[in-house]
Amino acid sequence: METAAAIKENREREQLRRIFNRTATKLEADIKVENFSQVLIDIEFLKSKVERLEALDKMIQDLMLESDSYDEESFSIEIDTADTYKYRWHTINNQIKTGMSSKIPLDKIEDVKPARNYNLPKYELKKFDDNLKNWLAYWGQFKKIDEDHSLSGEDKYQYLLQSLKEDSNARVLVESFPPSAENYTKAIEQLKARFGREDLLIQVYVRELLSLVLNNNKKQVSIRLLYDKISTYLMSLETLGIVKQKYEIILYPLVESAIPETILIAWNRCNTDPSLGNQLTSLLNFLKNEVETEERINLARSDFNCIGTNHTLHRQQISSLPTAASLVSNIKPKESGKVVNVICCFCDKSNHSSFECSRANKMSLEDKKEAIKKKGCCYICLKKGHMANKCKSFFRCLSCEKRHYVILYPEIHKKEKSGTLENVSLCARTNMTTLLQTLIVNITYQRKIKKVRVLLDSGSQRSYVKAKVVEELGLHETGIEIIGHTLFGGVDQPAKVYKCFDVLVSSLDNRFSVRINALQQSDLCGHLPKINNEKILEKLRDLNIVISDFDYTDTEISLLIGSDYLGSIIHNETVSLGNNLMAVNTKLGWTLQGPIKVQSTVNTSSTTCFSKTNLSDLWSIELLGIRDPYENKSKKDTVVEILKTFNDNISVNAQGRYEVSLLWKEGCAGLKTNYEAAFKRLESTTKKLKSTGNLKMYDQVLQDWKKNDIIERVINDTNTGHYLPHHSVIKLSSMTTRVRPVFDASTKDNNGWTLNGCLDKGINMIELLPKLLIQFRKGAYGVISDIKQAFLQISIAEKDRDYLKFLWWENIETCNELVAYRHKRVVFGITCSPFLLSATIMYHLSKYSEKYRKTVNKLKKCFYVDNCVASFDNVDEMNIFISESKEIMAKGMFDLRGWVTAPHRIDSIVEVPVLGMTWNTILDNLRCNVNISEARSEKITKRYVIAVAQHIFDPLGLVCPATLIPKLIMQKIWEHNIDWDHEIPEELAQEFKIWLSKAHFINQCLFPRHISIAPLEKCQTSLHIFCDASLTSFAACLFLRTKLNEQVKVQLVLAKNRVTPAKRKMSLPRLELMGALIATRLYKEVLESRLLTKCKEYKVYFWTDSAVVLSWLKRQAHWKPFVSNRVIEICSTTNRDDWYHLPGEYNPSDLPSRGCDAKKLMESRWWEGPAWLKLNEKD
Repeated sequence: METAAAIKENREREQLRRIFNRTATKLEADIKVENFSQVLIDIEFLKSKVERLEALDKMIQDLMLESDSYDEESFSIEIDTADTYKYRWHTINNQIKTGMSSKIPLDKIEDVKPARNYNLPKYELKKFDDNLKNWLAYWGQFKKIDEDHSLSGEDKYQYLLQSLKEDSNARVLVESFPPSAENYTKAIEQLKARFGREDLLIQVYVRELLSLVLNNNKKQVSIRLLYDKISTYLMSLETLGIVKQKYEIILYPLVESAIPETILIAWNRCNTDPSLGNQLTSLLNFLKNEVETEERINLARSDFNCIGTNHTLHRQQISSLPTAASLVSNIKPKESGKVVNVICCFCDKSNHSSFECSRANKMSLEDKKEAIKKKGCCYICLKKGHMANKCKSFFRCLSCEKRHYVILYPEIHKKEKSGTLENVSLCARTNMTTLLQTLIVNITYQRKIKKVRVLLDSGSQRSYVKAKVVEELGLHETGIEIIGHTLFGGVDQPAKVYKCFDVLVSSLDNRFSVRINALQQSDLCGHLPKINNEKILEKLRDLNIVISDFDYTDTEISLLIGSDYLGSIIHNETVSLGNNLMAVNTKLGWTLQGPIKVQSTVNTSSTTCFSKTNLSDLWSIELLGIRDPYENKSKKDTVVEILKTFNDNISVNAQGRYEVSLLWKEGCAGLKTNYEAAFKRLESTTKKLKSTGNLKMYDQVLQDWKKNDIIERVINDTNTGHYLPHHSVIKLSSMTTRVRPVFDASTKDNNGWTLNGCLDKGINMIELLPKLLIQFRKGAYGVISDIKQAFLQISIAEKDRDYLKFLWWENIETCNELVAYRHKRVVFGITCSPFLLSATIMYHLSKYSEKYRKTVNKLKKCFYVDNCVASFDNVDEMNIFISESKEIMAKGMFDLRGWVTAPHRIDSIVEVPVLGMTWNTILDNLRCNVNISEARSEKITKRYVIAVAQHIFDPLGLVCPATLIPKLIMQKIWEHNIDWDHEIPEELAQEFKIWLSKAHFINQCLFPRHISIAPLEKCQTSLHIFCDASLTSFAACLFLRTKLNEQVKVQLVLAKNRVTPAKRKMSLPRLELMGALIATRLYKEVLESRLLTKCKEYKVYFWTDSAVVLSWLKRQAHWKPFVSNRVIEICSTTNRDDWYHLPGEYNPSDLPSRGCDAKKLMESRWWEGPAWLKLNEKD
């Protein structure tokens, strides 16, 4: 019973029962005094709580019945307790009915109503639009219909549909239920579960109060509007059980912070009531009076038509400018009698908080999350006692503004996750850095002496000692203090508990010592530079000034002395060393402060990896065609907004060329210079080009660009701004450009920002691949072409060109004089470039949709970035398409060239690449192109296994049975927690070698490009979708069956398999259900590919060998959430009657659910479907 779900539901039920008892007691008292106006209000509130209580009772009782530790006596107690609450509820209901009927006789109620001689306006239902803020108002209105017993369930269902906004998620959810009285109740339950959850609604209104606080300093809001909003949010929270009296200590500061400054000053002047109990009510009454006063003034002015200057009250803003102080302490007195015990969830120590754990800084993000989950802590505040969805903490990450500590910021771990080998080269160059006041001192405790590096920081109000020093010396604890920090920029960190220690600090010569009280901190600051300039050191020697921090090996700061003790340490003696560099004498020794030139090393990393895609790309490819529909909808909404912005900004320049702007993210900080990194990469690229003899060819490409106005020289470049490092890509197999520059927009500037990080990607183009390839396999004749230098045909707006600069040589013979260029066209290598090209092509095509309607419609569906991929059922139609396509694209200065067709080919090319696959134009078949020999290695490491798995690009899943094996091995490697470059266990290595020895057979798996026996509209067509699961994976595959004149052809269209989650063990029936879910999504992907648009009639069959899954799909019952959610999605896309059972031995999806080697796959010819599928339907 003690599962996470059971614990969560028990806690919620306990809270609801407390609310029930409190409200029921109040109701009983009101009934006695016949206060029925209040009774009617409270009974509605209590009714919603009872409904949720009954639902929780049922869920908990179901969990008890299914538990392995089921106890009959405990279950009996549970039933009796639940019945007690039900009995009290019915008793109160009966008391209300009896009391109200005695007060107003039932037969007289109609007589009491006054006569009405006028027509009321038409009553329209308020439509719900998915906005959680509107739920309470919506449900308050619709509840009258829901509780109207004179209406049938079918009528209520129709009213429910009418009250939901078109295309809203709520409407989609309700429409997934077939209209019936029984399904109306289910639909209401689902709506309440998704939109009417009290915990979510409470968060919504608290966040709205927070938004008022955040917007307070941004824009002026009228006091009337502010009062209305605050009152609305507070009343909504009160409806949800957050009563002002109980939660005033939280709500009062929020409301007070939302008030404009001048009103707040007035409030504090008139606030004479010191008691906290009625502060919030007093503040609301004050605001109400202010609103009434303002409205009376406006009324007086408008009534007397005052003419004259409208004197606007210019409020003097009291600025709170943040200083350079890194630590501002707000000390709260220690609460008497309370011992604060803080345990870190990462290392189980009590001397620091979880979010400042030094051990956690060395952990991966996944390991941190696992540690948090294991300790039962909240992902937001890292404390025990609640989960993230119940967390009341208001702070946000300083890096991404999301609700978590910086220690869980994903960007910190990206480099660790990359799984790439880095060759780091160093380049010594003159640079500037700033020295802070650091020196070396001795810390003494009970005859133990430790030499440490100390920072003198006048910007900190307190002194701090590193936890490591406390542990090594065993320093004496003097107490604890609660400190709140304000970081640079005015960002407040939540207060936390610090231990205080007595620290004796002395100079190295023991001439001076001082005892300070320091707070313990796990890490004080990052790396601080030391003096390494020989000229300055010689000057210091001449002045007889000894810098203790010069040759000390430890670079960590172990002690920070703040302003609380600096006055007793610093002398007034300073020596100027020029250029704002000062030597400052202290009683602990000399320190340096100010800017200095140093010989720094510029780290430039060149990444070497076996594959062109990283690990996240590998999983993205696995999800092609089977992503969650809600995730897809969210992405589509984002793309719609980006497209709108794009269409508003696109233009045609004087050359007749389309001109676009980069897709900048909102709130992205300005990029700083990365000149050093760009220069080093230029040196590396030049060296490589010289060694391969391609320098002149590379330079010729750039000179051609300059001649063709693709790039332009930057006049008087100051070595500032953002530069794009570049390198060469040599592709000898290319039919056009053999050597071309590729630009890197992921290089960080001096602030750690990258150009790609500041730009929106737009649509993820790779998700279009399955649909395009299915279209390519539809017609009898395949056609491909591409746009010549497509990206370079689109101009970049002038305002964005300074972010696209790059370095090259004035003369490649000497390579000693630099010159800066900047791009005038879209750059290949920038994250938004594929989207800019695709969006420009779509914009261009829309201009010619009337004149070339058929061709334009075809072109819109067959472009993947700069590649055109299509198929046709006859040669004439194909030739018209080629001719008109060239003409249309030429009007936008796009040269559509390199046409290849088959089986009647125009050229003599045998094999050509098509969207990651290889097309044999003679045999008209497709295959996955695998060259494992590129990645051969004697040492089998985790990095190597992933690199090999990435080599097999299979967007349609045609060879997914063979690619499952390395995925299963990768999962086992992850369970062993092996480092990237360590050899994997011998057992796994042997299993991988056996699979690898047969992987080359994937190249021999040849798939017909054309998947039907004839044009689909002439055939008897049916789709057959199979699903299956094993304990290690689940899978689905979709076959097209076409029949013409007793000839039958069956071909695999799409298939996918997924490895079962390692951390969440599922039963086999649930895995089978996951297979059915994938089958549904494959079917939806094929429908969206428009494969069957010309078919007047076709049949659909879904096949599973699981009787349990079939019962879940066929029966309309109340299943558990996991089953229910997936059944709802499956039945919203498919027809229940289209699902059939077949014996396991006839199920072709058994192969991808278990996996096999490539040789077995080739011999099985799995892609041709099961033999029984080629028989007549009657057989």
